[in-house]
Amino acid sequence: MDSTSFYSKIASSRLFIYIGFHSFYHLHFTPLEAMCMGVPVLFLYQSGLMKEALDHGVSLDLLNETGMCSSIHELQLRTSSLFHNLEALEDLSRRQYALFRNVFSRTYALQQLKRFCRQIQDGLPERSDLHVQAPLVKEEIKPLYRKPSIKTNLPAHTGQFTAFSLETIGAFTGPPVYGENESFVCRKAEAGRDAPGLLIAEYIQTMPAGVYAFSIILTASRTVRPAGR
Repeated sequence: MDSTSFYSKIASSRLFIYIGFHSFYHLHFTPLEAMCMGVPVLFLYQSGLMKEALDHGVSLDLLNETGMCSSIHELQLRTSSLFHNLEALEDLSRRQYALFRNVFSRTYALQQLKRFCRQIQDGLPERSDLHVQAPLVKEEIKPLYRKPSIKTNLPAHTGQFTAFSLETIGAFTGPPVYGENESFVCRKAEAGRDAPGLLIAEYIQTMPAGVYAFSIILTASRTVRPAGR
C-alpha cells in the first residue's frame, strides 16, 4: 500500500487500535498521526504511548479515561461500546489531542534532550586524542554467503545462509565496543548513558515459503535473574 492510500485509510477510520510491541520502550508514529487526523486511539497499558505520557506526569486514571486499556479483552469491549457512538468518539478524539499534543510537543522534547545531555556530560571527554587510522580492509564475502542485510537479501535457495554479527546488525541502543587493533568486542548498553531500546533491531521482510533455521549466541558479563523469579 502506498503512503497516500495508507494515510487515507487511517483518516477515514472511526477508531485506531494500537497494540504496539507490548513494550514500554518502543512507539510507532501511526497512533500519533491518527490523533493529529482526528481519529481517536485505543491503546494498551504496556506500550510506549503510555510510558511517554506517564513520564510527562500524566496519571494512570487520566490515561484510562483517554483511551488506555489494560488488556486485549478490554480493547475489544471498549471498541464495541464506542464504534457506533459518534459523539463519544469525537469527545475522545478532542481530549486525546489536547493531552498528547503536550506530551509530544517540540518544547518538551528539547527539554528532555537537554536533561539527557546533562546526565551523560560527565562521562564525555572534552576532546579526543585518538589518532584516526585508515579503515580496515574487509575480507571479500564468499559466494555462499548472502549480503549481510536482513532487510533486502535473505536466503532464497537451498544451501544459502546469512551471517549477522552484533558489530553490524541494526540496534536502537548499545554502541559497539572495540579493543586493541580495532577488533570488535561487544555491544554494551550502560544505565545512565544509553537510552533504553532494542539491542538487536532488524526488520525481517516477507520470505519465500520454506523451512528456515535460525541460531543466536548471547553472552553476559554477569548472571541475570529473570524478573519475577
